[in-house]
Formats: sequence, structure tokens, C-alpha cells
Amino acid sequence: MGDHMGAARLLVRVCQNISQFPQNMTNIMTTCIGECSQAGLKQQAYQQACVLIRPENIDQIPPKFKTRIESIARRPVKTDDPAEELTPCPFCKFHIPEYTLDCPNCKRNLPFCCASGKHMVLQDWSSDPPSKMPANYQELKKMLEFEALSPICDKPVNPMQVTIANDCEAEFKALADLMKDSSPDADDDEEEEDRALIS
Repeated sequence: MGDHMGAARLLVRVCQNISQFPQNMTNIMTTCIGECSQAGLKQQAYQQACVLIRPENIDQIPPKFKTRIESIARRPVKTDDPAEELTPCPFCKFHIPEYTLDCPNCKRNLPFCCASGKHMVLQDWSSDPPSKMPANYQELKKMLEFEALSPICDKPVNPMQVTIANDCEAEFKALADLMKDSSPDADDDEEEEDRALIS
């Protein structure tokens, strides 16, 4: 879709946990540097390039990108990257960067949009018709106008099928309960928080 900023933000998020992808680390980081450069995120491109040219990594850089990455790493960037747009956490409504998947205010893990990778926004709550995965309405419509296929299962989707949920709160609560059930450690903490709020 030509969305270099979206791709760059998602790749930066992956690179923050790059130790989980040891076999593909170099390819992921190389792609991240390229997307960040195209999106104007020069600070992020510089930081990732500095990691990639460390002695333990430099020999793994694909030869055709090596000179470019070394060039980026040699030029410190003095200006900050553009800030991410802020959108409300679906739990506590605290405004956080749109690609953040955990809220620093309420400490919850956030559901993400299957069309964009951004966290879900309550008032824009929708879902991908074939897979029923949550998606922000505007993001899913944009994707389907580009290519009318489900982002999850590649089945054809008529963009007219996509609507904002009739009861966003209920759909969010059902998904939040499902997320809660799948993380037993978090359950104990949340139950303690709930008990503290009640008392």
C-alpha cells in the first residue's frame, strides 16, 4: 500500500524484541532501516544501523546493503523523529502512541487491529468479516479499498460488509475477557486490582 510509516513503526516494534527472532535478526533489522529511512524516521534508522554494525552482527549484513547501513550508522542524527499520533487506550482512555500494545497508565496488554497493527480504538471498533478478528474500522476500510481480501485469511471481502460494531463496549469486553483467560499470571494481578477497587 506504500505505507512506509506504518511498516516502519511495526518493524521498530519487532526490533524492540529482536532477541526473539535470532535466525532472522539481520533481515528484519535491514528491512527496518530501509523502511525507517523512507518514512523519515532517521533517528530510528540510525539507532538500528548502530546495532547492526556491531562486530557480532556486521558480517551477516547482506553485501548489497552493507555500505548504505554503515553510512547511516556513521552519521548521528540530531533531530527527533516525528511523534506517533496518540489514540485512547480502550481500557482507561489514556492517550498513548497508536502502535503501542501495552498501556503505561493501566498496565494492560491491548488488543491490536488486524489490518494495521495499531492498538484497537473503542469508538472505531470493527472486525474482519471472514476471520472475526478485531480491526479498527477506518484501517480495515482503507486496506480493503486497496485490495478486497481479508488481512488474516486472504478470503474475498466486500468493503460494504465492514461496519462499526453495534455495541463496541460489549465486543471489547468479550475480547478483553478472552485475553484475560489466556494469561493466568495477569489474572491474579487483575483480580487483586478488582478486589481493591471494590473495597
